Amino acid sequence: MSRNTPTRTEETRETNTREEDLWKGKDWVEARSLDTPPAPPGLVYRWIREEVNGTYDARNMSVRKREGWVPVEQSELAEGYTNRFGGLILMKIAERIVKQRNAHYRRVSRNQMEGVEQQMYENAQAHPQMPIYNMHRTSVQRGGPRPDIDLDD
Repeated sequence: MSRNTPTRTEETRETNTREEDLWKGKDWVEARSLDTPPAPPGLVYRWIREEVNGTYDARNMSVRKREGWVPVEQSELAEGYTNRFGGLILMKIAERIVKQRNAHYRRVSRNQMEGVEQQMYENAQAHPQMPIYNMHRTSVQRGGPRPDIDLDD
């Protein structure tokens, strides 16, 4: 008597083939909880906190708006994207303003480091029995080729 139902081996083979097809051509990517949609040329998009635990964060929104951030309207986004998510709102700003802001904070950071170094120097001069060595050296070393990772073990 012949069987019309597939054997267990045939079922398993079909399932494995379907699973392989499901991931065919796909590579692993780091999971991100929230992607930022692509911004038009000359603009930068960023998710900004609008509320905390259901309460509107007036201080944060006021600071961001004074910096030049403007909410992105839903009509400006491609289908499949949203302008609000879990207390965050998508906002936009001109790219040139972001560059100016970044330059400002680089200067602030550099000035702070120079102040710390100056204070260390003055302390070392005032207390020669407790010298402080300030070495800011970095180096890049290049090694041989990286070994391939074999996950089939």
